[in-house]
Amino acid sequence: MNTKHNTRLPRLVFIFSALTLERLGYYGFRAILVLFLVQATAEGGLGIATNDAISYFGIFTMLSYLLVMIGGFCADFLLSRINTILSGAVMSAIGLFGLYLSFSSATLLWPSLILIALGTSFFRPAIWALTADICRGVGAKQDGVFTLLYLGTTIGALISGLFVGWTTQLIGYSGSFIPLALFMLLSGGLLFFFPHITQTETHGRPSTRTLRSVLTPILIILFACGLSCTFWYVFDEISNQLYPLQQSIDLGGLTHAIGPFLTSFLWLPLGIAWIFVPVNSWLKLAAGILCLVGASQVLTSALYGNNDQLLVQILVIEVLLGFSEVLIAPVIISLVSQYGSQRFIATSFAVVIFAGGLANSLPHFLGPMTLTSLPTIISFLLTATTIILVSVGVLRTLNSRKITSPQSEQLKQ
Repeated sequence: MNTKHNTRLPRLVFIFSALTLERLGYYGFRAILVLFLVQATAEGGLGIATNDAISYFGIFTMLSYLLVMIGGFCADFLLSRINTILSGAVMSAIGLFGLYLSFSSATLLWPSLILIALGTSFFRPAIWALTADICRGVGAKQDGVFTLLYLGTTIGALISGLFVGWTTQLIGYSGSFIPLALFMLLSGGLLFFFPHITQTETHGRPSTRTLRSVLTPILIILFACGLSCTFWYVFDEISNQLYPLQQSIDLGGLTHAIGPFLTSFLWLPLGIAWIFVPVNSWLKLAAGILCLVGASQVLTSALYGNNDQLLVQILVIEVLLGFSEVLIAPVIISLVSQYGSQRFIATSFAVVIFAGGLANSLPHFLGPMTLTSLPTIISFLLTATTIILVSVGVLRTLNSRKITSPQSEQLKQ
């Protein structure tokens, strides 16, 4: 047992490093894709019209969420976690190499984009499933582990912007795809060539099946999907309506940087705190929802109230949004890891990722969030918070009961 706990940390460090490298390559690619598509062919681009390039980007994003189910299924049933991760990294790298060559042969564009979408769809659920395998049995401490993994995602996204800004000046947009592809290969190679990682996978079957053991993973997935979709819809809508307010204050772009930097600084201390001082996961979700409700209320005041304290209101909204993201996004994944079916864990993660992607489509069906829709959304979130708090009490009551089997009673006698 001690050996298992001693080897858990280096495995997680390698997973953190691999995820950071993969996200660096992925977000770096996303940052320059449209610019590469619209750049004139004489300058190394494809010379595509701006509207068409944006449409291509939207289709690619949609594919990234649709294909994630294939990646989760492969990680659970067809390939091992490691092989799925490596396959995803290799497919993304080949796709990026294909984009580099597409400036001379435009027919490579869509096959390359499909490979990248498929690669990230393989990588994400598989690496989360591998993390769940390593951390199985540690309970709410998984909140801290997945929070730190989100830190890796944030670091990769932040570095990617700086990195491609530098490489595009040196070797252009098409040339920047080459180092991004190398990052992808390195992310898969880190896990594949580290032998201890491959020994952590556990695909054991449950010894007994009860109604509770079958229903709990299903209910958890449904809950996680609903909360993930709703949270990202409200989060993005608040951010979109906050943007004009940030523009109205001339601080040299500082108001736009507050949110990302604040969130970046929250991941590490809270991730460590959740590991050493585990707090009930459901209570974190409730606190995160309340932060989101508070942000929407302050936004309403800023949009339709007195603007004498607009800067303070913007700062409060950014702080509340930052805390809501840190308290909700990784904890949703952690709950799926804690209560989901071990046999279907990668597929479960894929379903939650897909639900989060649906949040991008909700504004097209529900319309943008307005003053009249805010009370409905707030009521829904407050109701969800109440349900979560009641669920905490019910789960604690169930866990406190000692259920003994007839065999154990006979042994006692």
